[in-house]
Amino acid sequence: MNRFYYHMTVNYLEIEVTNYCNAFCPDCSRNIQGGEINPCVKLEHMDFSTWKNIFTKKNMEHIVRVILNGDFGDCSMHPNLIEFLDYLSDQYPNIGISISTNGAARDTAWWQKLAQTLGKFDNHLCTFAIDGLEDTNHIYRRGLH
Repeated sequence: MNRFYYHMTVNYLEIEVTNYCNAFCPDCSRNIQGGEINPCVKLEHMDFSTWKNIFTKKNMEHIVRVILNGDFGDCSMHPNLIEFLDYLSDQYPNIGISISTNGAARDTAWWQKLAQTLGKFDNHLCTFAIDGLEDTNHIYRRGLH
């Protein structure tokens, strides 16, 4: 089996900048059945030097979109997310950015600043992942109210 990839065929880069999250969803591995934090999970944020090291000229040669999906944490919980994206927009304004978030970690002013930062990229998408309806959301997204 080939253990290598050909960087010319990689067009999307998905990054987890944090494993912090403000929700306690029942099936999330960060917590125990929607309750206390799982002791096997070390909560941490990516540091800026790691972020910069990812975005080398060779790594980004064929990248058209960077995705901050939030499989392990909500990217909006990272204390320096906007600074990370500012750096990326300075280096690679022609790529697209996709963000997925529960949208509950920050205030309106922060989201406005994020929108301004995302506007520096050629294209961007911010998806607010809201599970359930008004009367059932609390079942799936615990701790957001």
